[in-house]
Amino acid sequence: VCAWVGLVLLTLFFCAPLMLSLPELLQQLLDSSPQTSFVYSFSIHRMLYLSEAYERLFPGLHRANVDADLPLLLSYLPPDDQAYALNCFTQLAAGELCDDLMLRLQPTPDEPLRWLSLQAWRSLAPDEQVLLSGPVQAVPAEPEYLRNADKDMEKKNTHLEMLSNDL
Repeated sequence: VCAWVGLVLLTLFFCAPLMLSLPELLQQLLDSSPQTSFVYSFSIHRMLYLSEAYERLFPGLHRANVDADLPLLLSYLPPDDQAYALNCFTQLAAGELCDDLMLRLQPTPDEPLRWLSLQAWRSLAPDEQVLLSGPVQAVPAEPEYLRNADKDMEKKNTHLEMLSNDL
């Protein structure tokens, strides 16, 4: 949040001669970001804002159809990730804290598994709607390799421990 405030202040300082309004400036910042930014109304179950990066993150899907696409996007997650994400969003909407989400994504069984990082924050709109907003981005494959390496290392350590106990 502090980084965004600093970026906005710097941009305001340097763009003041261009006479951009703050909403125009923020829109340009969001549209040029590689992260997908969203604002979702938990109260009415609709996406209120979605940045252009959504169409790069999910090729073939369009921002204009996002509300209709939400069930499809949810189906891309394994069942336990679906339950985890829905639980976190429900907790967040109720005012509880929720960690950043790391979600597995696999649109079809023949596609490789991808990871998404999602952060969400709760706010209230002037009309008392509960809003969830934040960034979503693809995670490079490196964390998957590290997870697999950690699993393999745990297995190896377990076997070594069993062997040392037998000796």
